[in-house]
Amino acid sequence: SQFSKELEQQGIRQVVSRPKHPQTLGKIERFGGTLWRECLQRAVFLDLEDARRRIGWFIDHYNFQRPQQGCEGFTPADRFFRA
Repeated sequence: SQFSKELEQQGIRQVVSRPKHPQTLGKIERFGGTLWRECLQRAVFLDLEDARRRIGWFIDHYNFQRPQQGCEGFTPADRFFRA
């Protein structure tokens, strides 16, 4: 498909997987639940820009500042960049 060709040109490997399949989707499903519980569930945003900004702050904190048990006490960014 045109989509597959575009991904290939961009150097992106498409992975197709089943829902609730922990080997492929578990990490992002877990993140979605954490985002909901810790950021969105009780939030009241002033407008779309406020929502984008605050969700961005949460994602930055989650990836660069918050140690994770699944990363052996490192942050996801530490593991990704092999710090």
